[in-house]
Amino acid sequence: MKGRFSVLIFLLLLSFTAAAEDLMNLIGKDFHIFSEDRPRFIKPSNARYFRWMSDEKKAARYNSAGRRDKLTLFGYPVAEVIVYFEGNSVSKIYISVYNRGDNQQISPEVFYKISGAMYRNLKTLYPNEQPVQRKEKIGDGKFVNAVVWRGKKYSCSIIWSLSGRTRR
Repeated sequence: MKGRFSVLIFLLLLSFTAAAEDLMNLIGKDFHIFSEDRPRFIKPSNARYFRWMSDEKKAARYNSAGRRDKLTLFGYPVAEVIVYFEGNSVSKIYISVYNRGDNQQISPEVFYKISGAMYRNLKTLYPNEQPVQRKEKIGDGKFVNAVVWRGKKYSCSIIWSLSGRTRR
């Protein structure tokens, strides 16, 4: 009986580790996602994560809420990803790392650790580009922050918001 229990735990661990896929596998370090066309983008391996946002198929969205199959970026879970299409090609990727209203609450230290890791990893992928940092006030003590890398063929945004309780 003990051996069966160990195998069951091992199989469960395998199923949990297989459920998370890093977005960089989809995007590619050479950004091959930007050569994907709309019909090829929602292939079986992507379809389990992304759904078209409209019948026009101008954007495909991933939302982590209530999903077993999770996406990560550089090993950290992401809350939402939107892939935009212009013409027939991928033109932009929107990645939301943490949505306080949708995700479990985390400490400011964990939040800054994750956002710092995202920034450092993305900066290494865009070695010849200076990211643009933006901060907009949306309410009393509430801000929306963004770091945007723009290229000739792509743009990538990391967006996060902070309330007065998590600012430093």
